[in-house]
Amino acid sequence: MWQTVYLSPAFAVSLAAFLGAIAGGGLCALAHYLPRSMEARWAEQCREYLASREATLPGEAPSPDTADDIPTAHAALAPSPELSVPPSWPAMLATALVCALLFVLCAWRFGGTPLALAGMVLLGALLLLGLIDLGTSLLPDSITLPLLWAGLLVNLQGGLTSLPQAVLGAVVGYLCLWLLFHAFKFCTGREGMGHGDFKLLAALGAWLGLSALPMLLLVSSISGVIIGLTLVRLGRAARGQALPFGPYLAVAGAITLLGGGYAGAPLFGLG
Repeated sequence: MWQTVYLSPAFAVSLAAFLGAIAGGGLCALAHYLPRSMEARWAEQCREYLASREATLPGEAPSPDTADDIPTAHAALAPSPELSVPPSWPAMLATALVCALLFVLCAWRFGGTPLALAGMVLLGALLLLGLIDLGTSLLPDSITLPLLWAGLLVNLQGGLTSLPQAVLGAVVGYLCLWLLFHAFKFCTGREGMGHGDFKLLAALGAWLGLSALPMLLLVSSISGVIIGLTLVRLGRAARGQALPFGPYLAVAGAITLLGGGYAGAPLFGLG
């Protein structure tokens, strides 16, 4: 199924660069607007709740504390003007260049086949999730969950790995970070990561299989430690400050997809 269509390498790489540049600009805009629209929707739900609290029972007046808090809460939940502000052109250009490079590497890795197109979908989603998490510490379910199901569908006919590997990768990937989260919380009383990280690793497991999880965890952990220590040294982050883990998982996913390290794909073509 995944080898039924084949394009010449030169045409595939050129087409990948073109598609990547276009997709990158769109992903940058989506990374800018999606979390803000989510926050606006949450604020609207809170305003509706506050309005229902104001509609007290006949003859019942709100307490002085509640009456003082309601106007303040309404002001805090006012619609953000950022929804109408577009992302900057330098950010869109940089994202377009990165996306074009990723798509070219994917076309070089898989050739002009439908599997290359599937890989570009994964890389685009990882870039989008990394940008959103980096800016807002959010990993939207509207992206992570469809990405998980897409990985299972791609591997239904053995696209990147076998279906049993994909199913086990999704389950074990989720459980790995879920157990780590609760162990860390039990020992420290603090939450070390968000639930979106569980779902992102599960999605990567669904795409790349159970055997890819050690590589994914190793690369994401090492890159997280190196970048975290660098930020502390440069004064850009405080010791103990929570940093989003999603971007490191996204980087690990891209490296594993393009470099190998999962069932049926030796690491960087070796072996």
